[in-house]
Amino acid sequence: MDNNSLKITNCARRDTLSIDKSALPKSYSKLDTQLGFTLLELIVTIIIIGVLAVTILPRFTGSDGFEEYSYRTQAIAILRNAQQRAMNQDASACNRILIDSTRLGIPDNANCNGFTSDFGDRDNDFTRLTELNTANSGVTISTTASGNTIIFDQMGRPSCGNNCAIQITGDEPLRIVIESQGFIHAD
Repeated sequence: MDNNSLKITNCARRDTLSIDKSALPKSYSKLDTQLGFTLLELIVTIIIIGVLAVTILPRFTGSDGFEEYSYRTQAIAILRNAQQRAMNQDASACNRILIDSTRLGIPDNANCNGFTSDFGDRDNDFTRLTELNTANSGVTISTTASGNTIIFDQMGRPSCGNNCAIQITGDEPLRIVIESQGFIHAD
């Protein structure tokens, strides 16, 4: 049998049929070439899928650590809001941030000294993004500022000078730093 013929055997009837390969369409001309993947390619693919499943999949299935990042982003927005208000309003406006273990925010202008039921913007004189409340999430807030209060002056500088940091703690501890010149950033 030459190289241009294809041998097909029926084992049940013990028949052999020979077909000339040149008579077949071109799509049948590669019948004796390799089809599929090698064992090495399959093993490498399975290892890559396993590594991805172990490292990436848990990030999509749970919220571990994401709440802290969300709260930190919101806290930075509140701090920058208070800082902008301090730089754009007169000195009599309430330009302070109050912090306790589960709340961070700007008190209402009517009562600038503490957390009350009127916490936040009840007189509609600035944006509504004024309070961060983590009470139902297991995330706590702490600060290095004395009296758990940060006051911004008309230049946007914090009252706590070089010692201004806010810690948001849950599954991961995250820090917010307010530099002495007023730059607010995540640490």
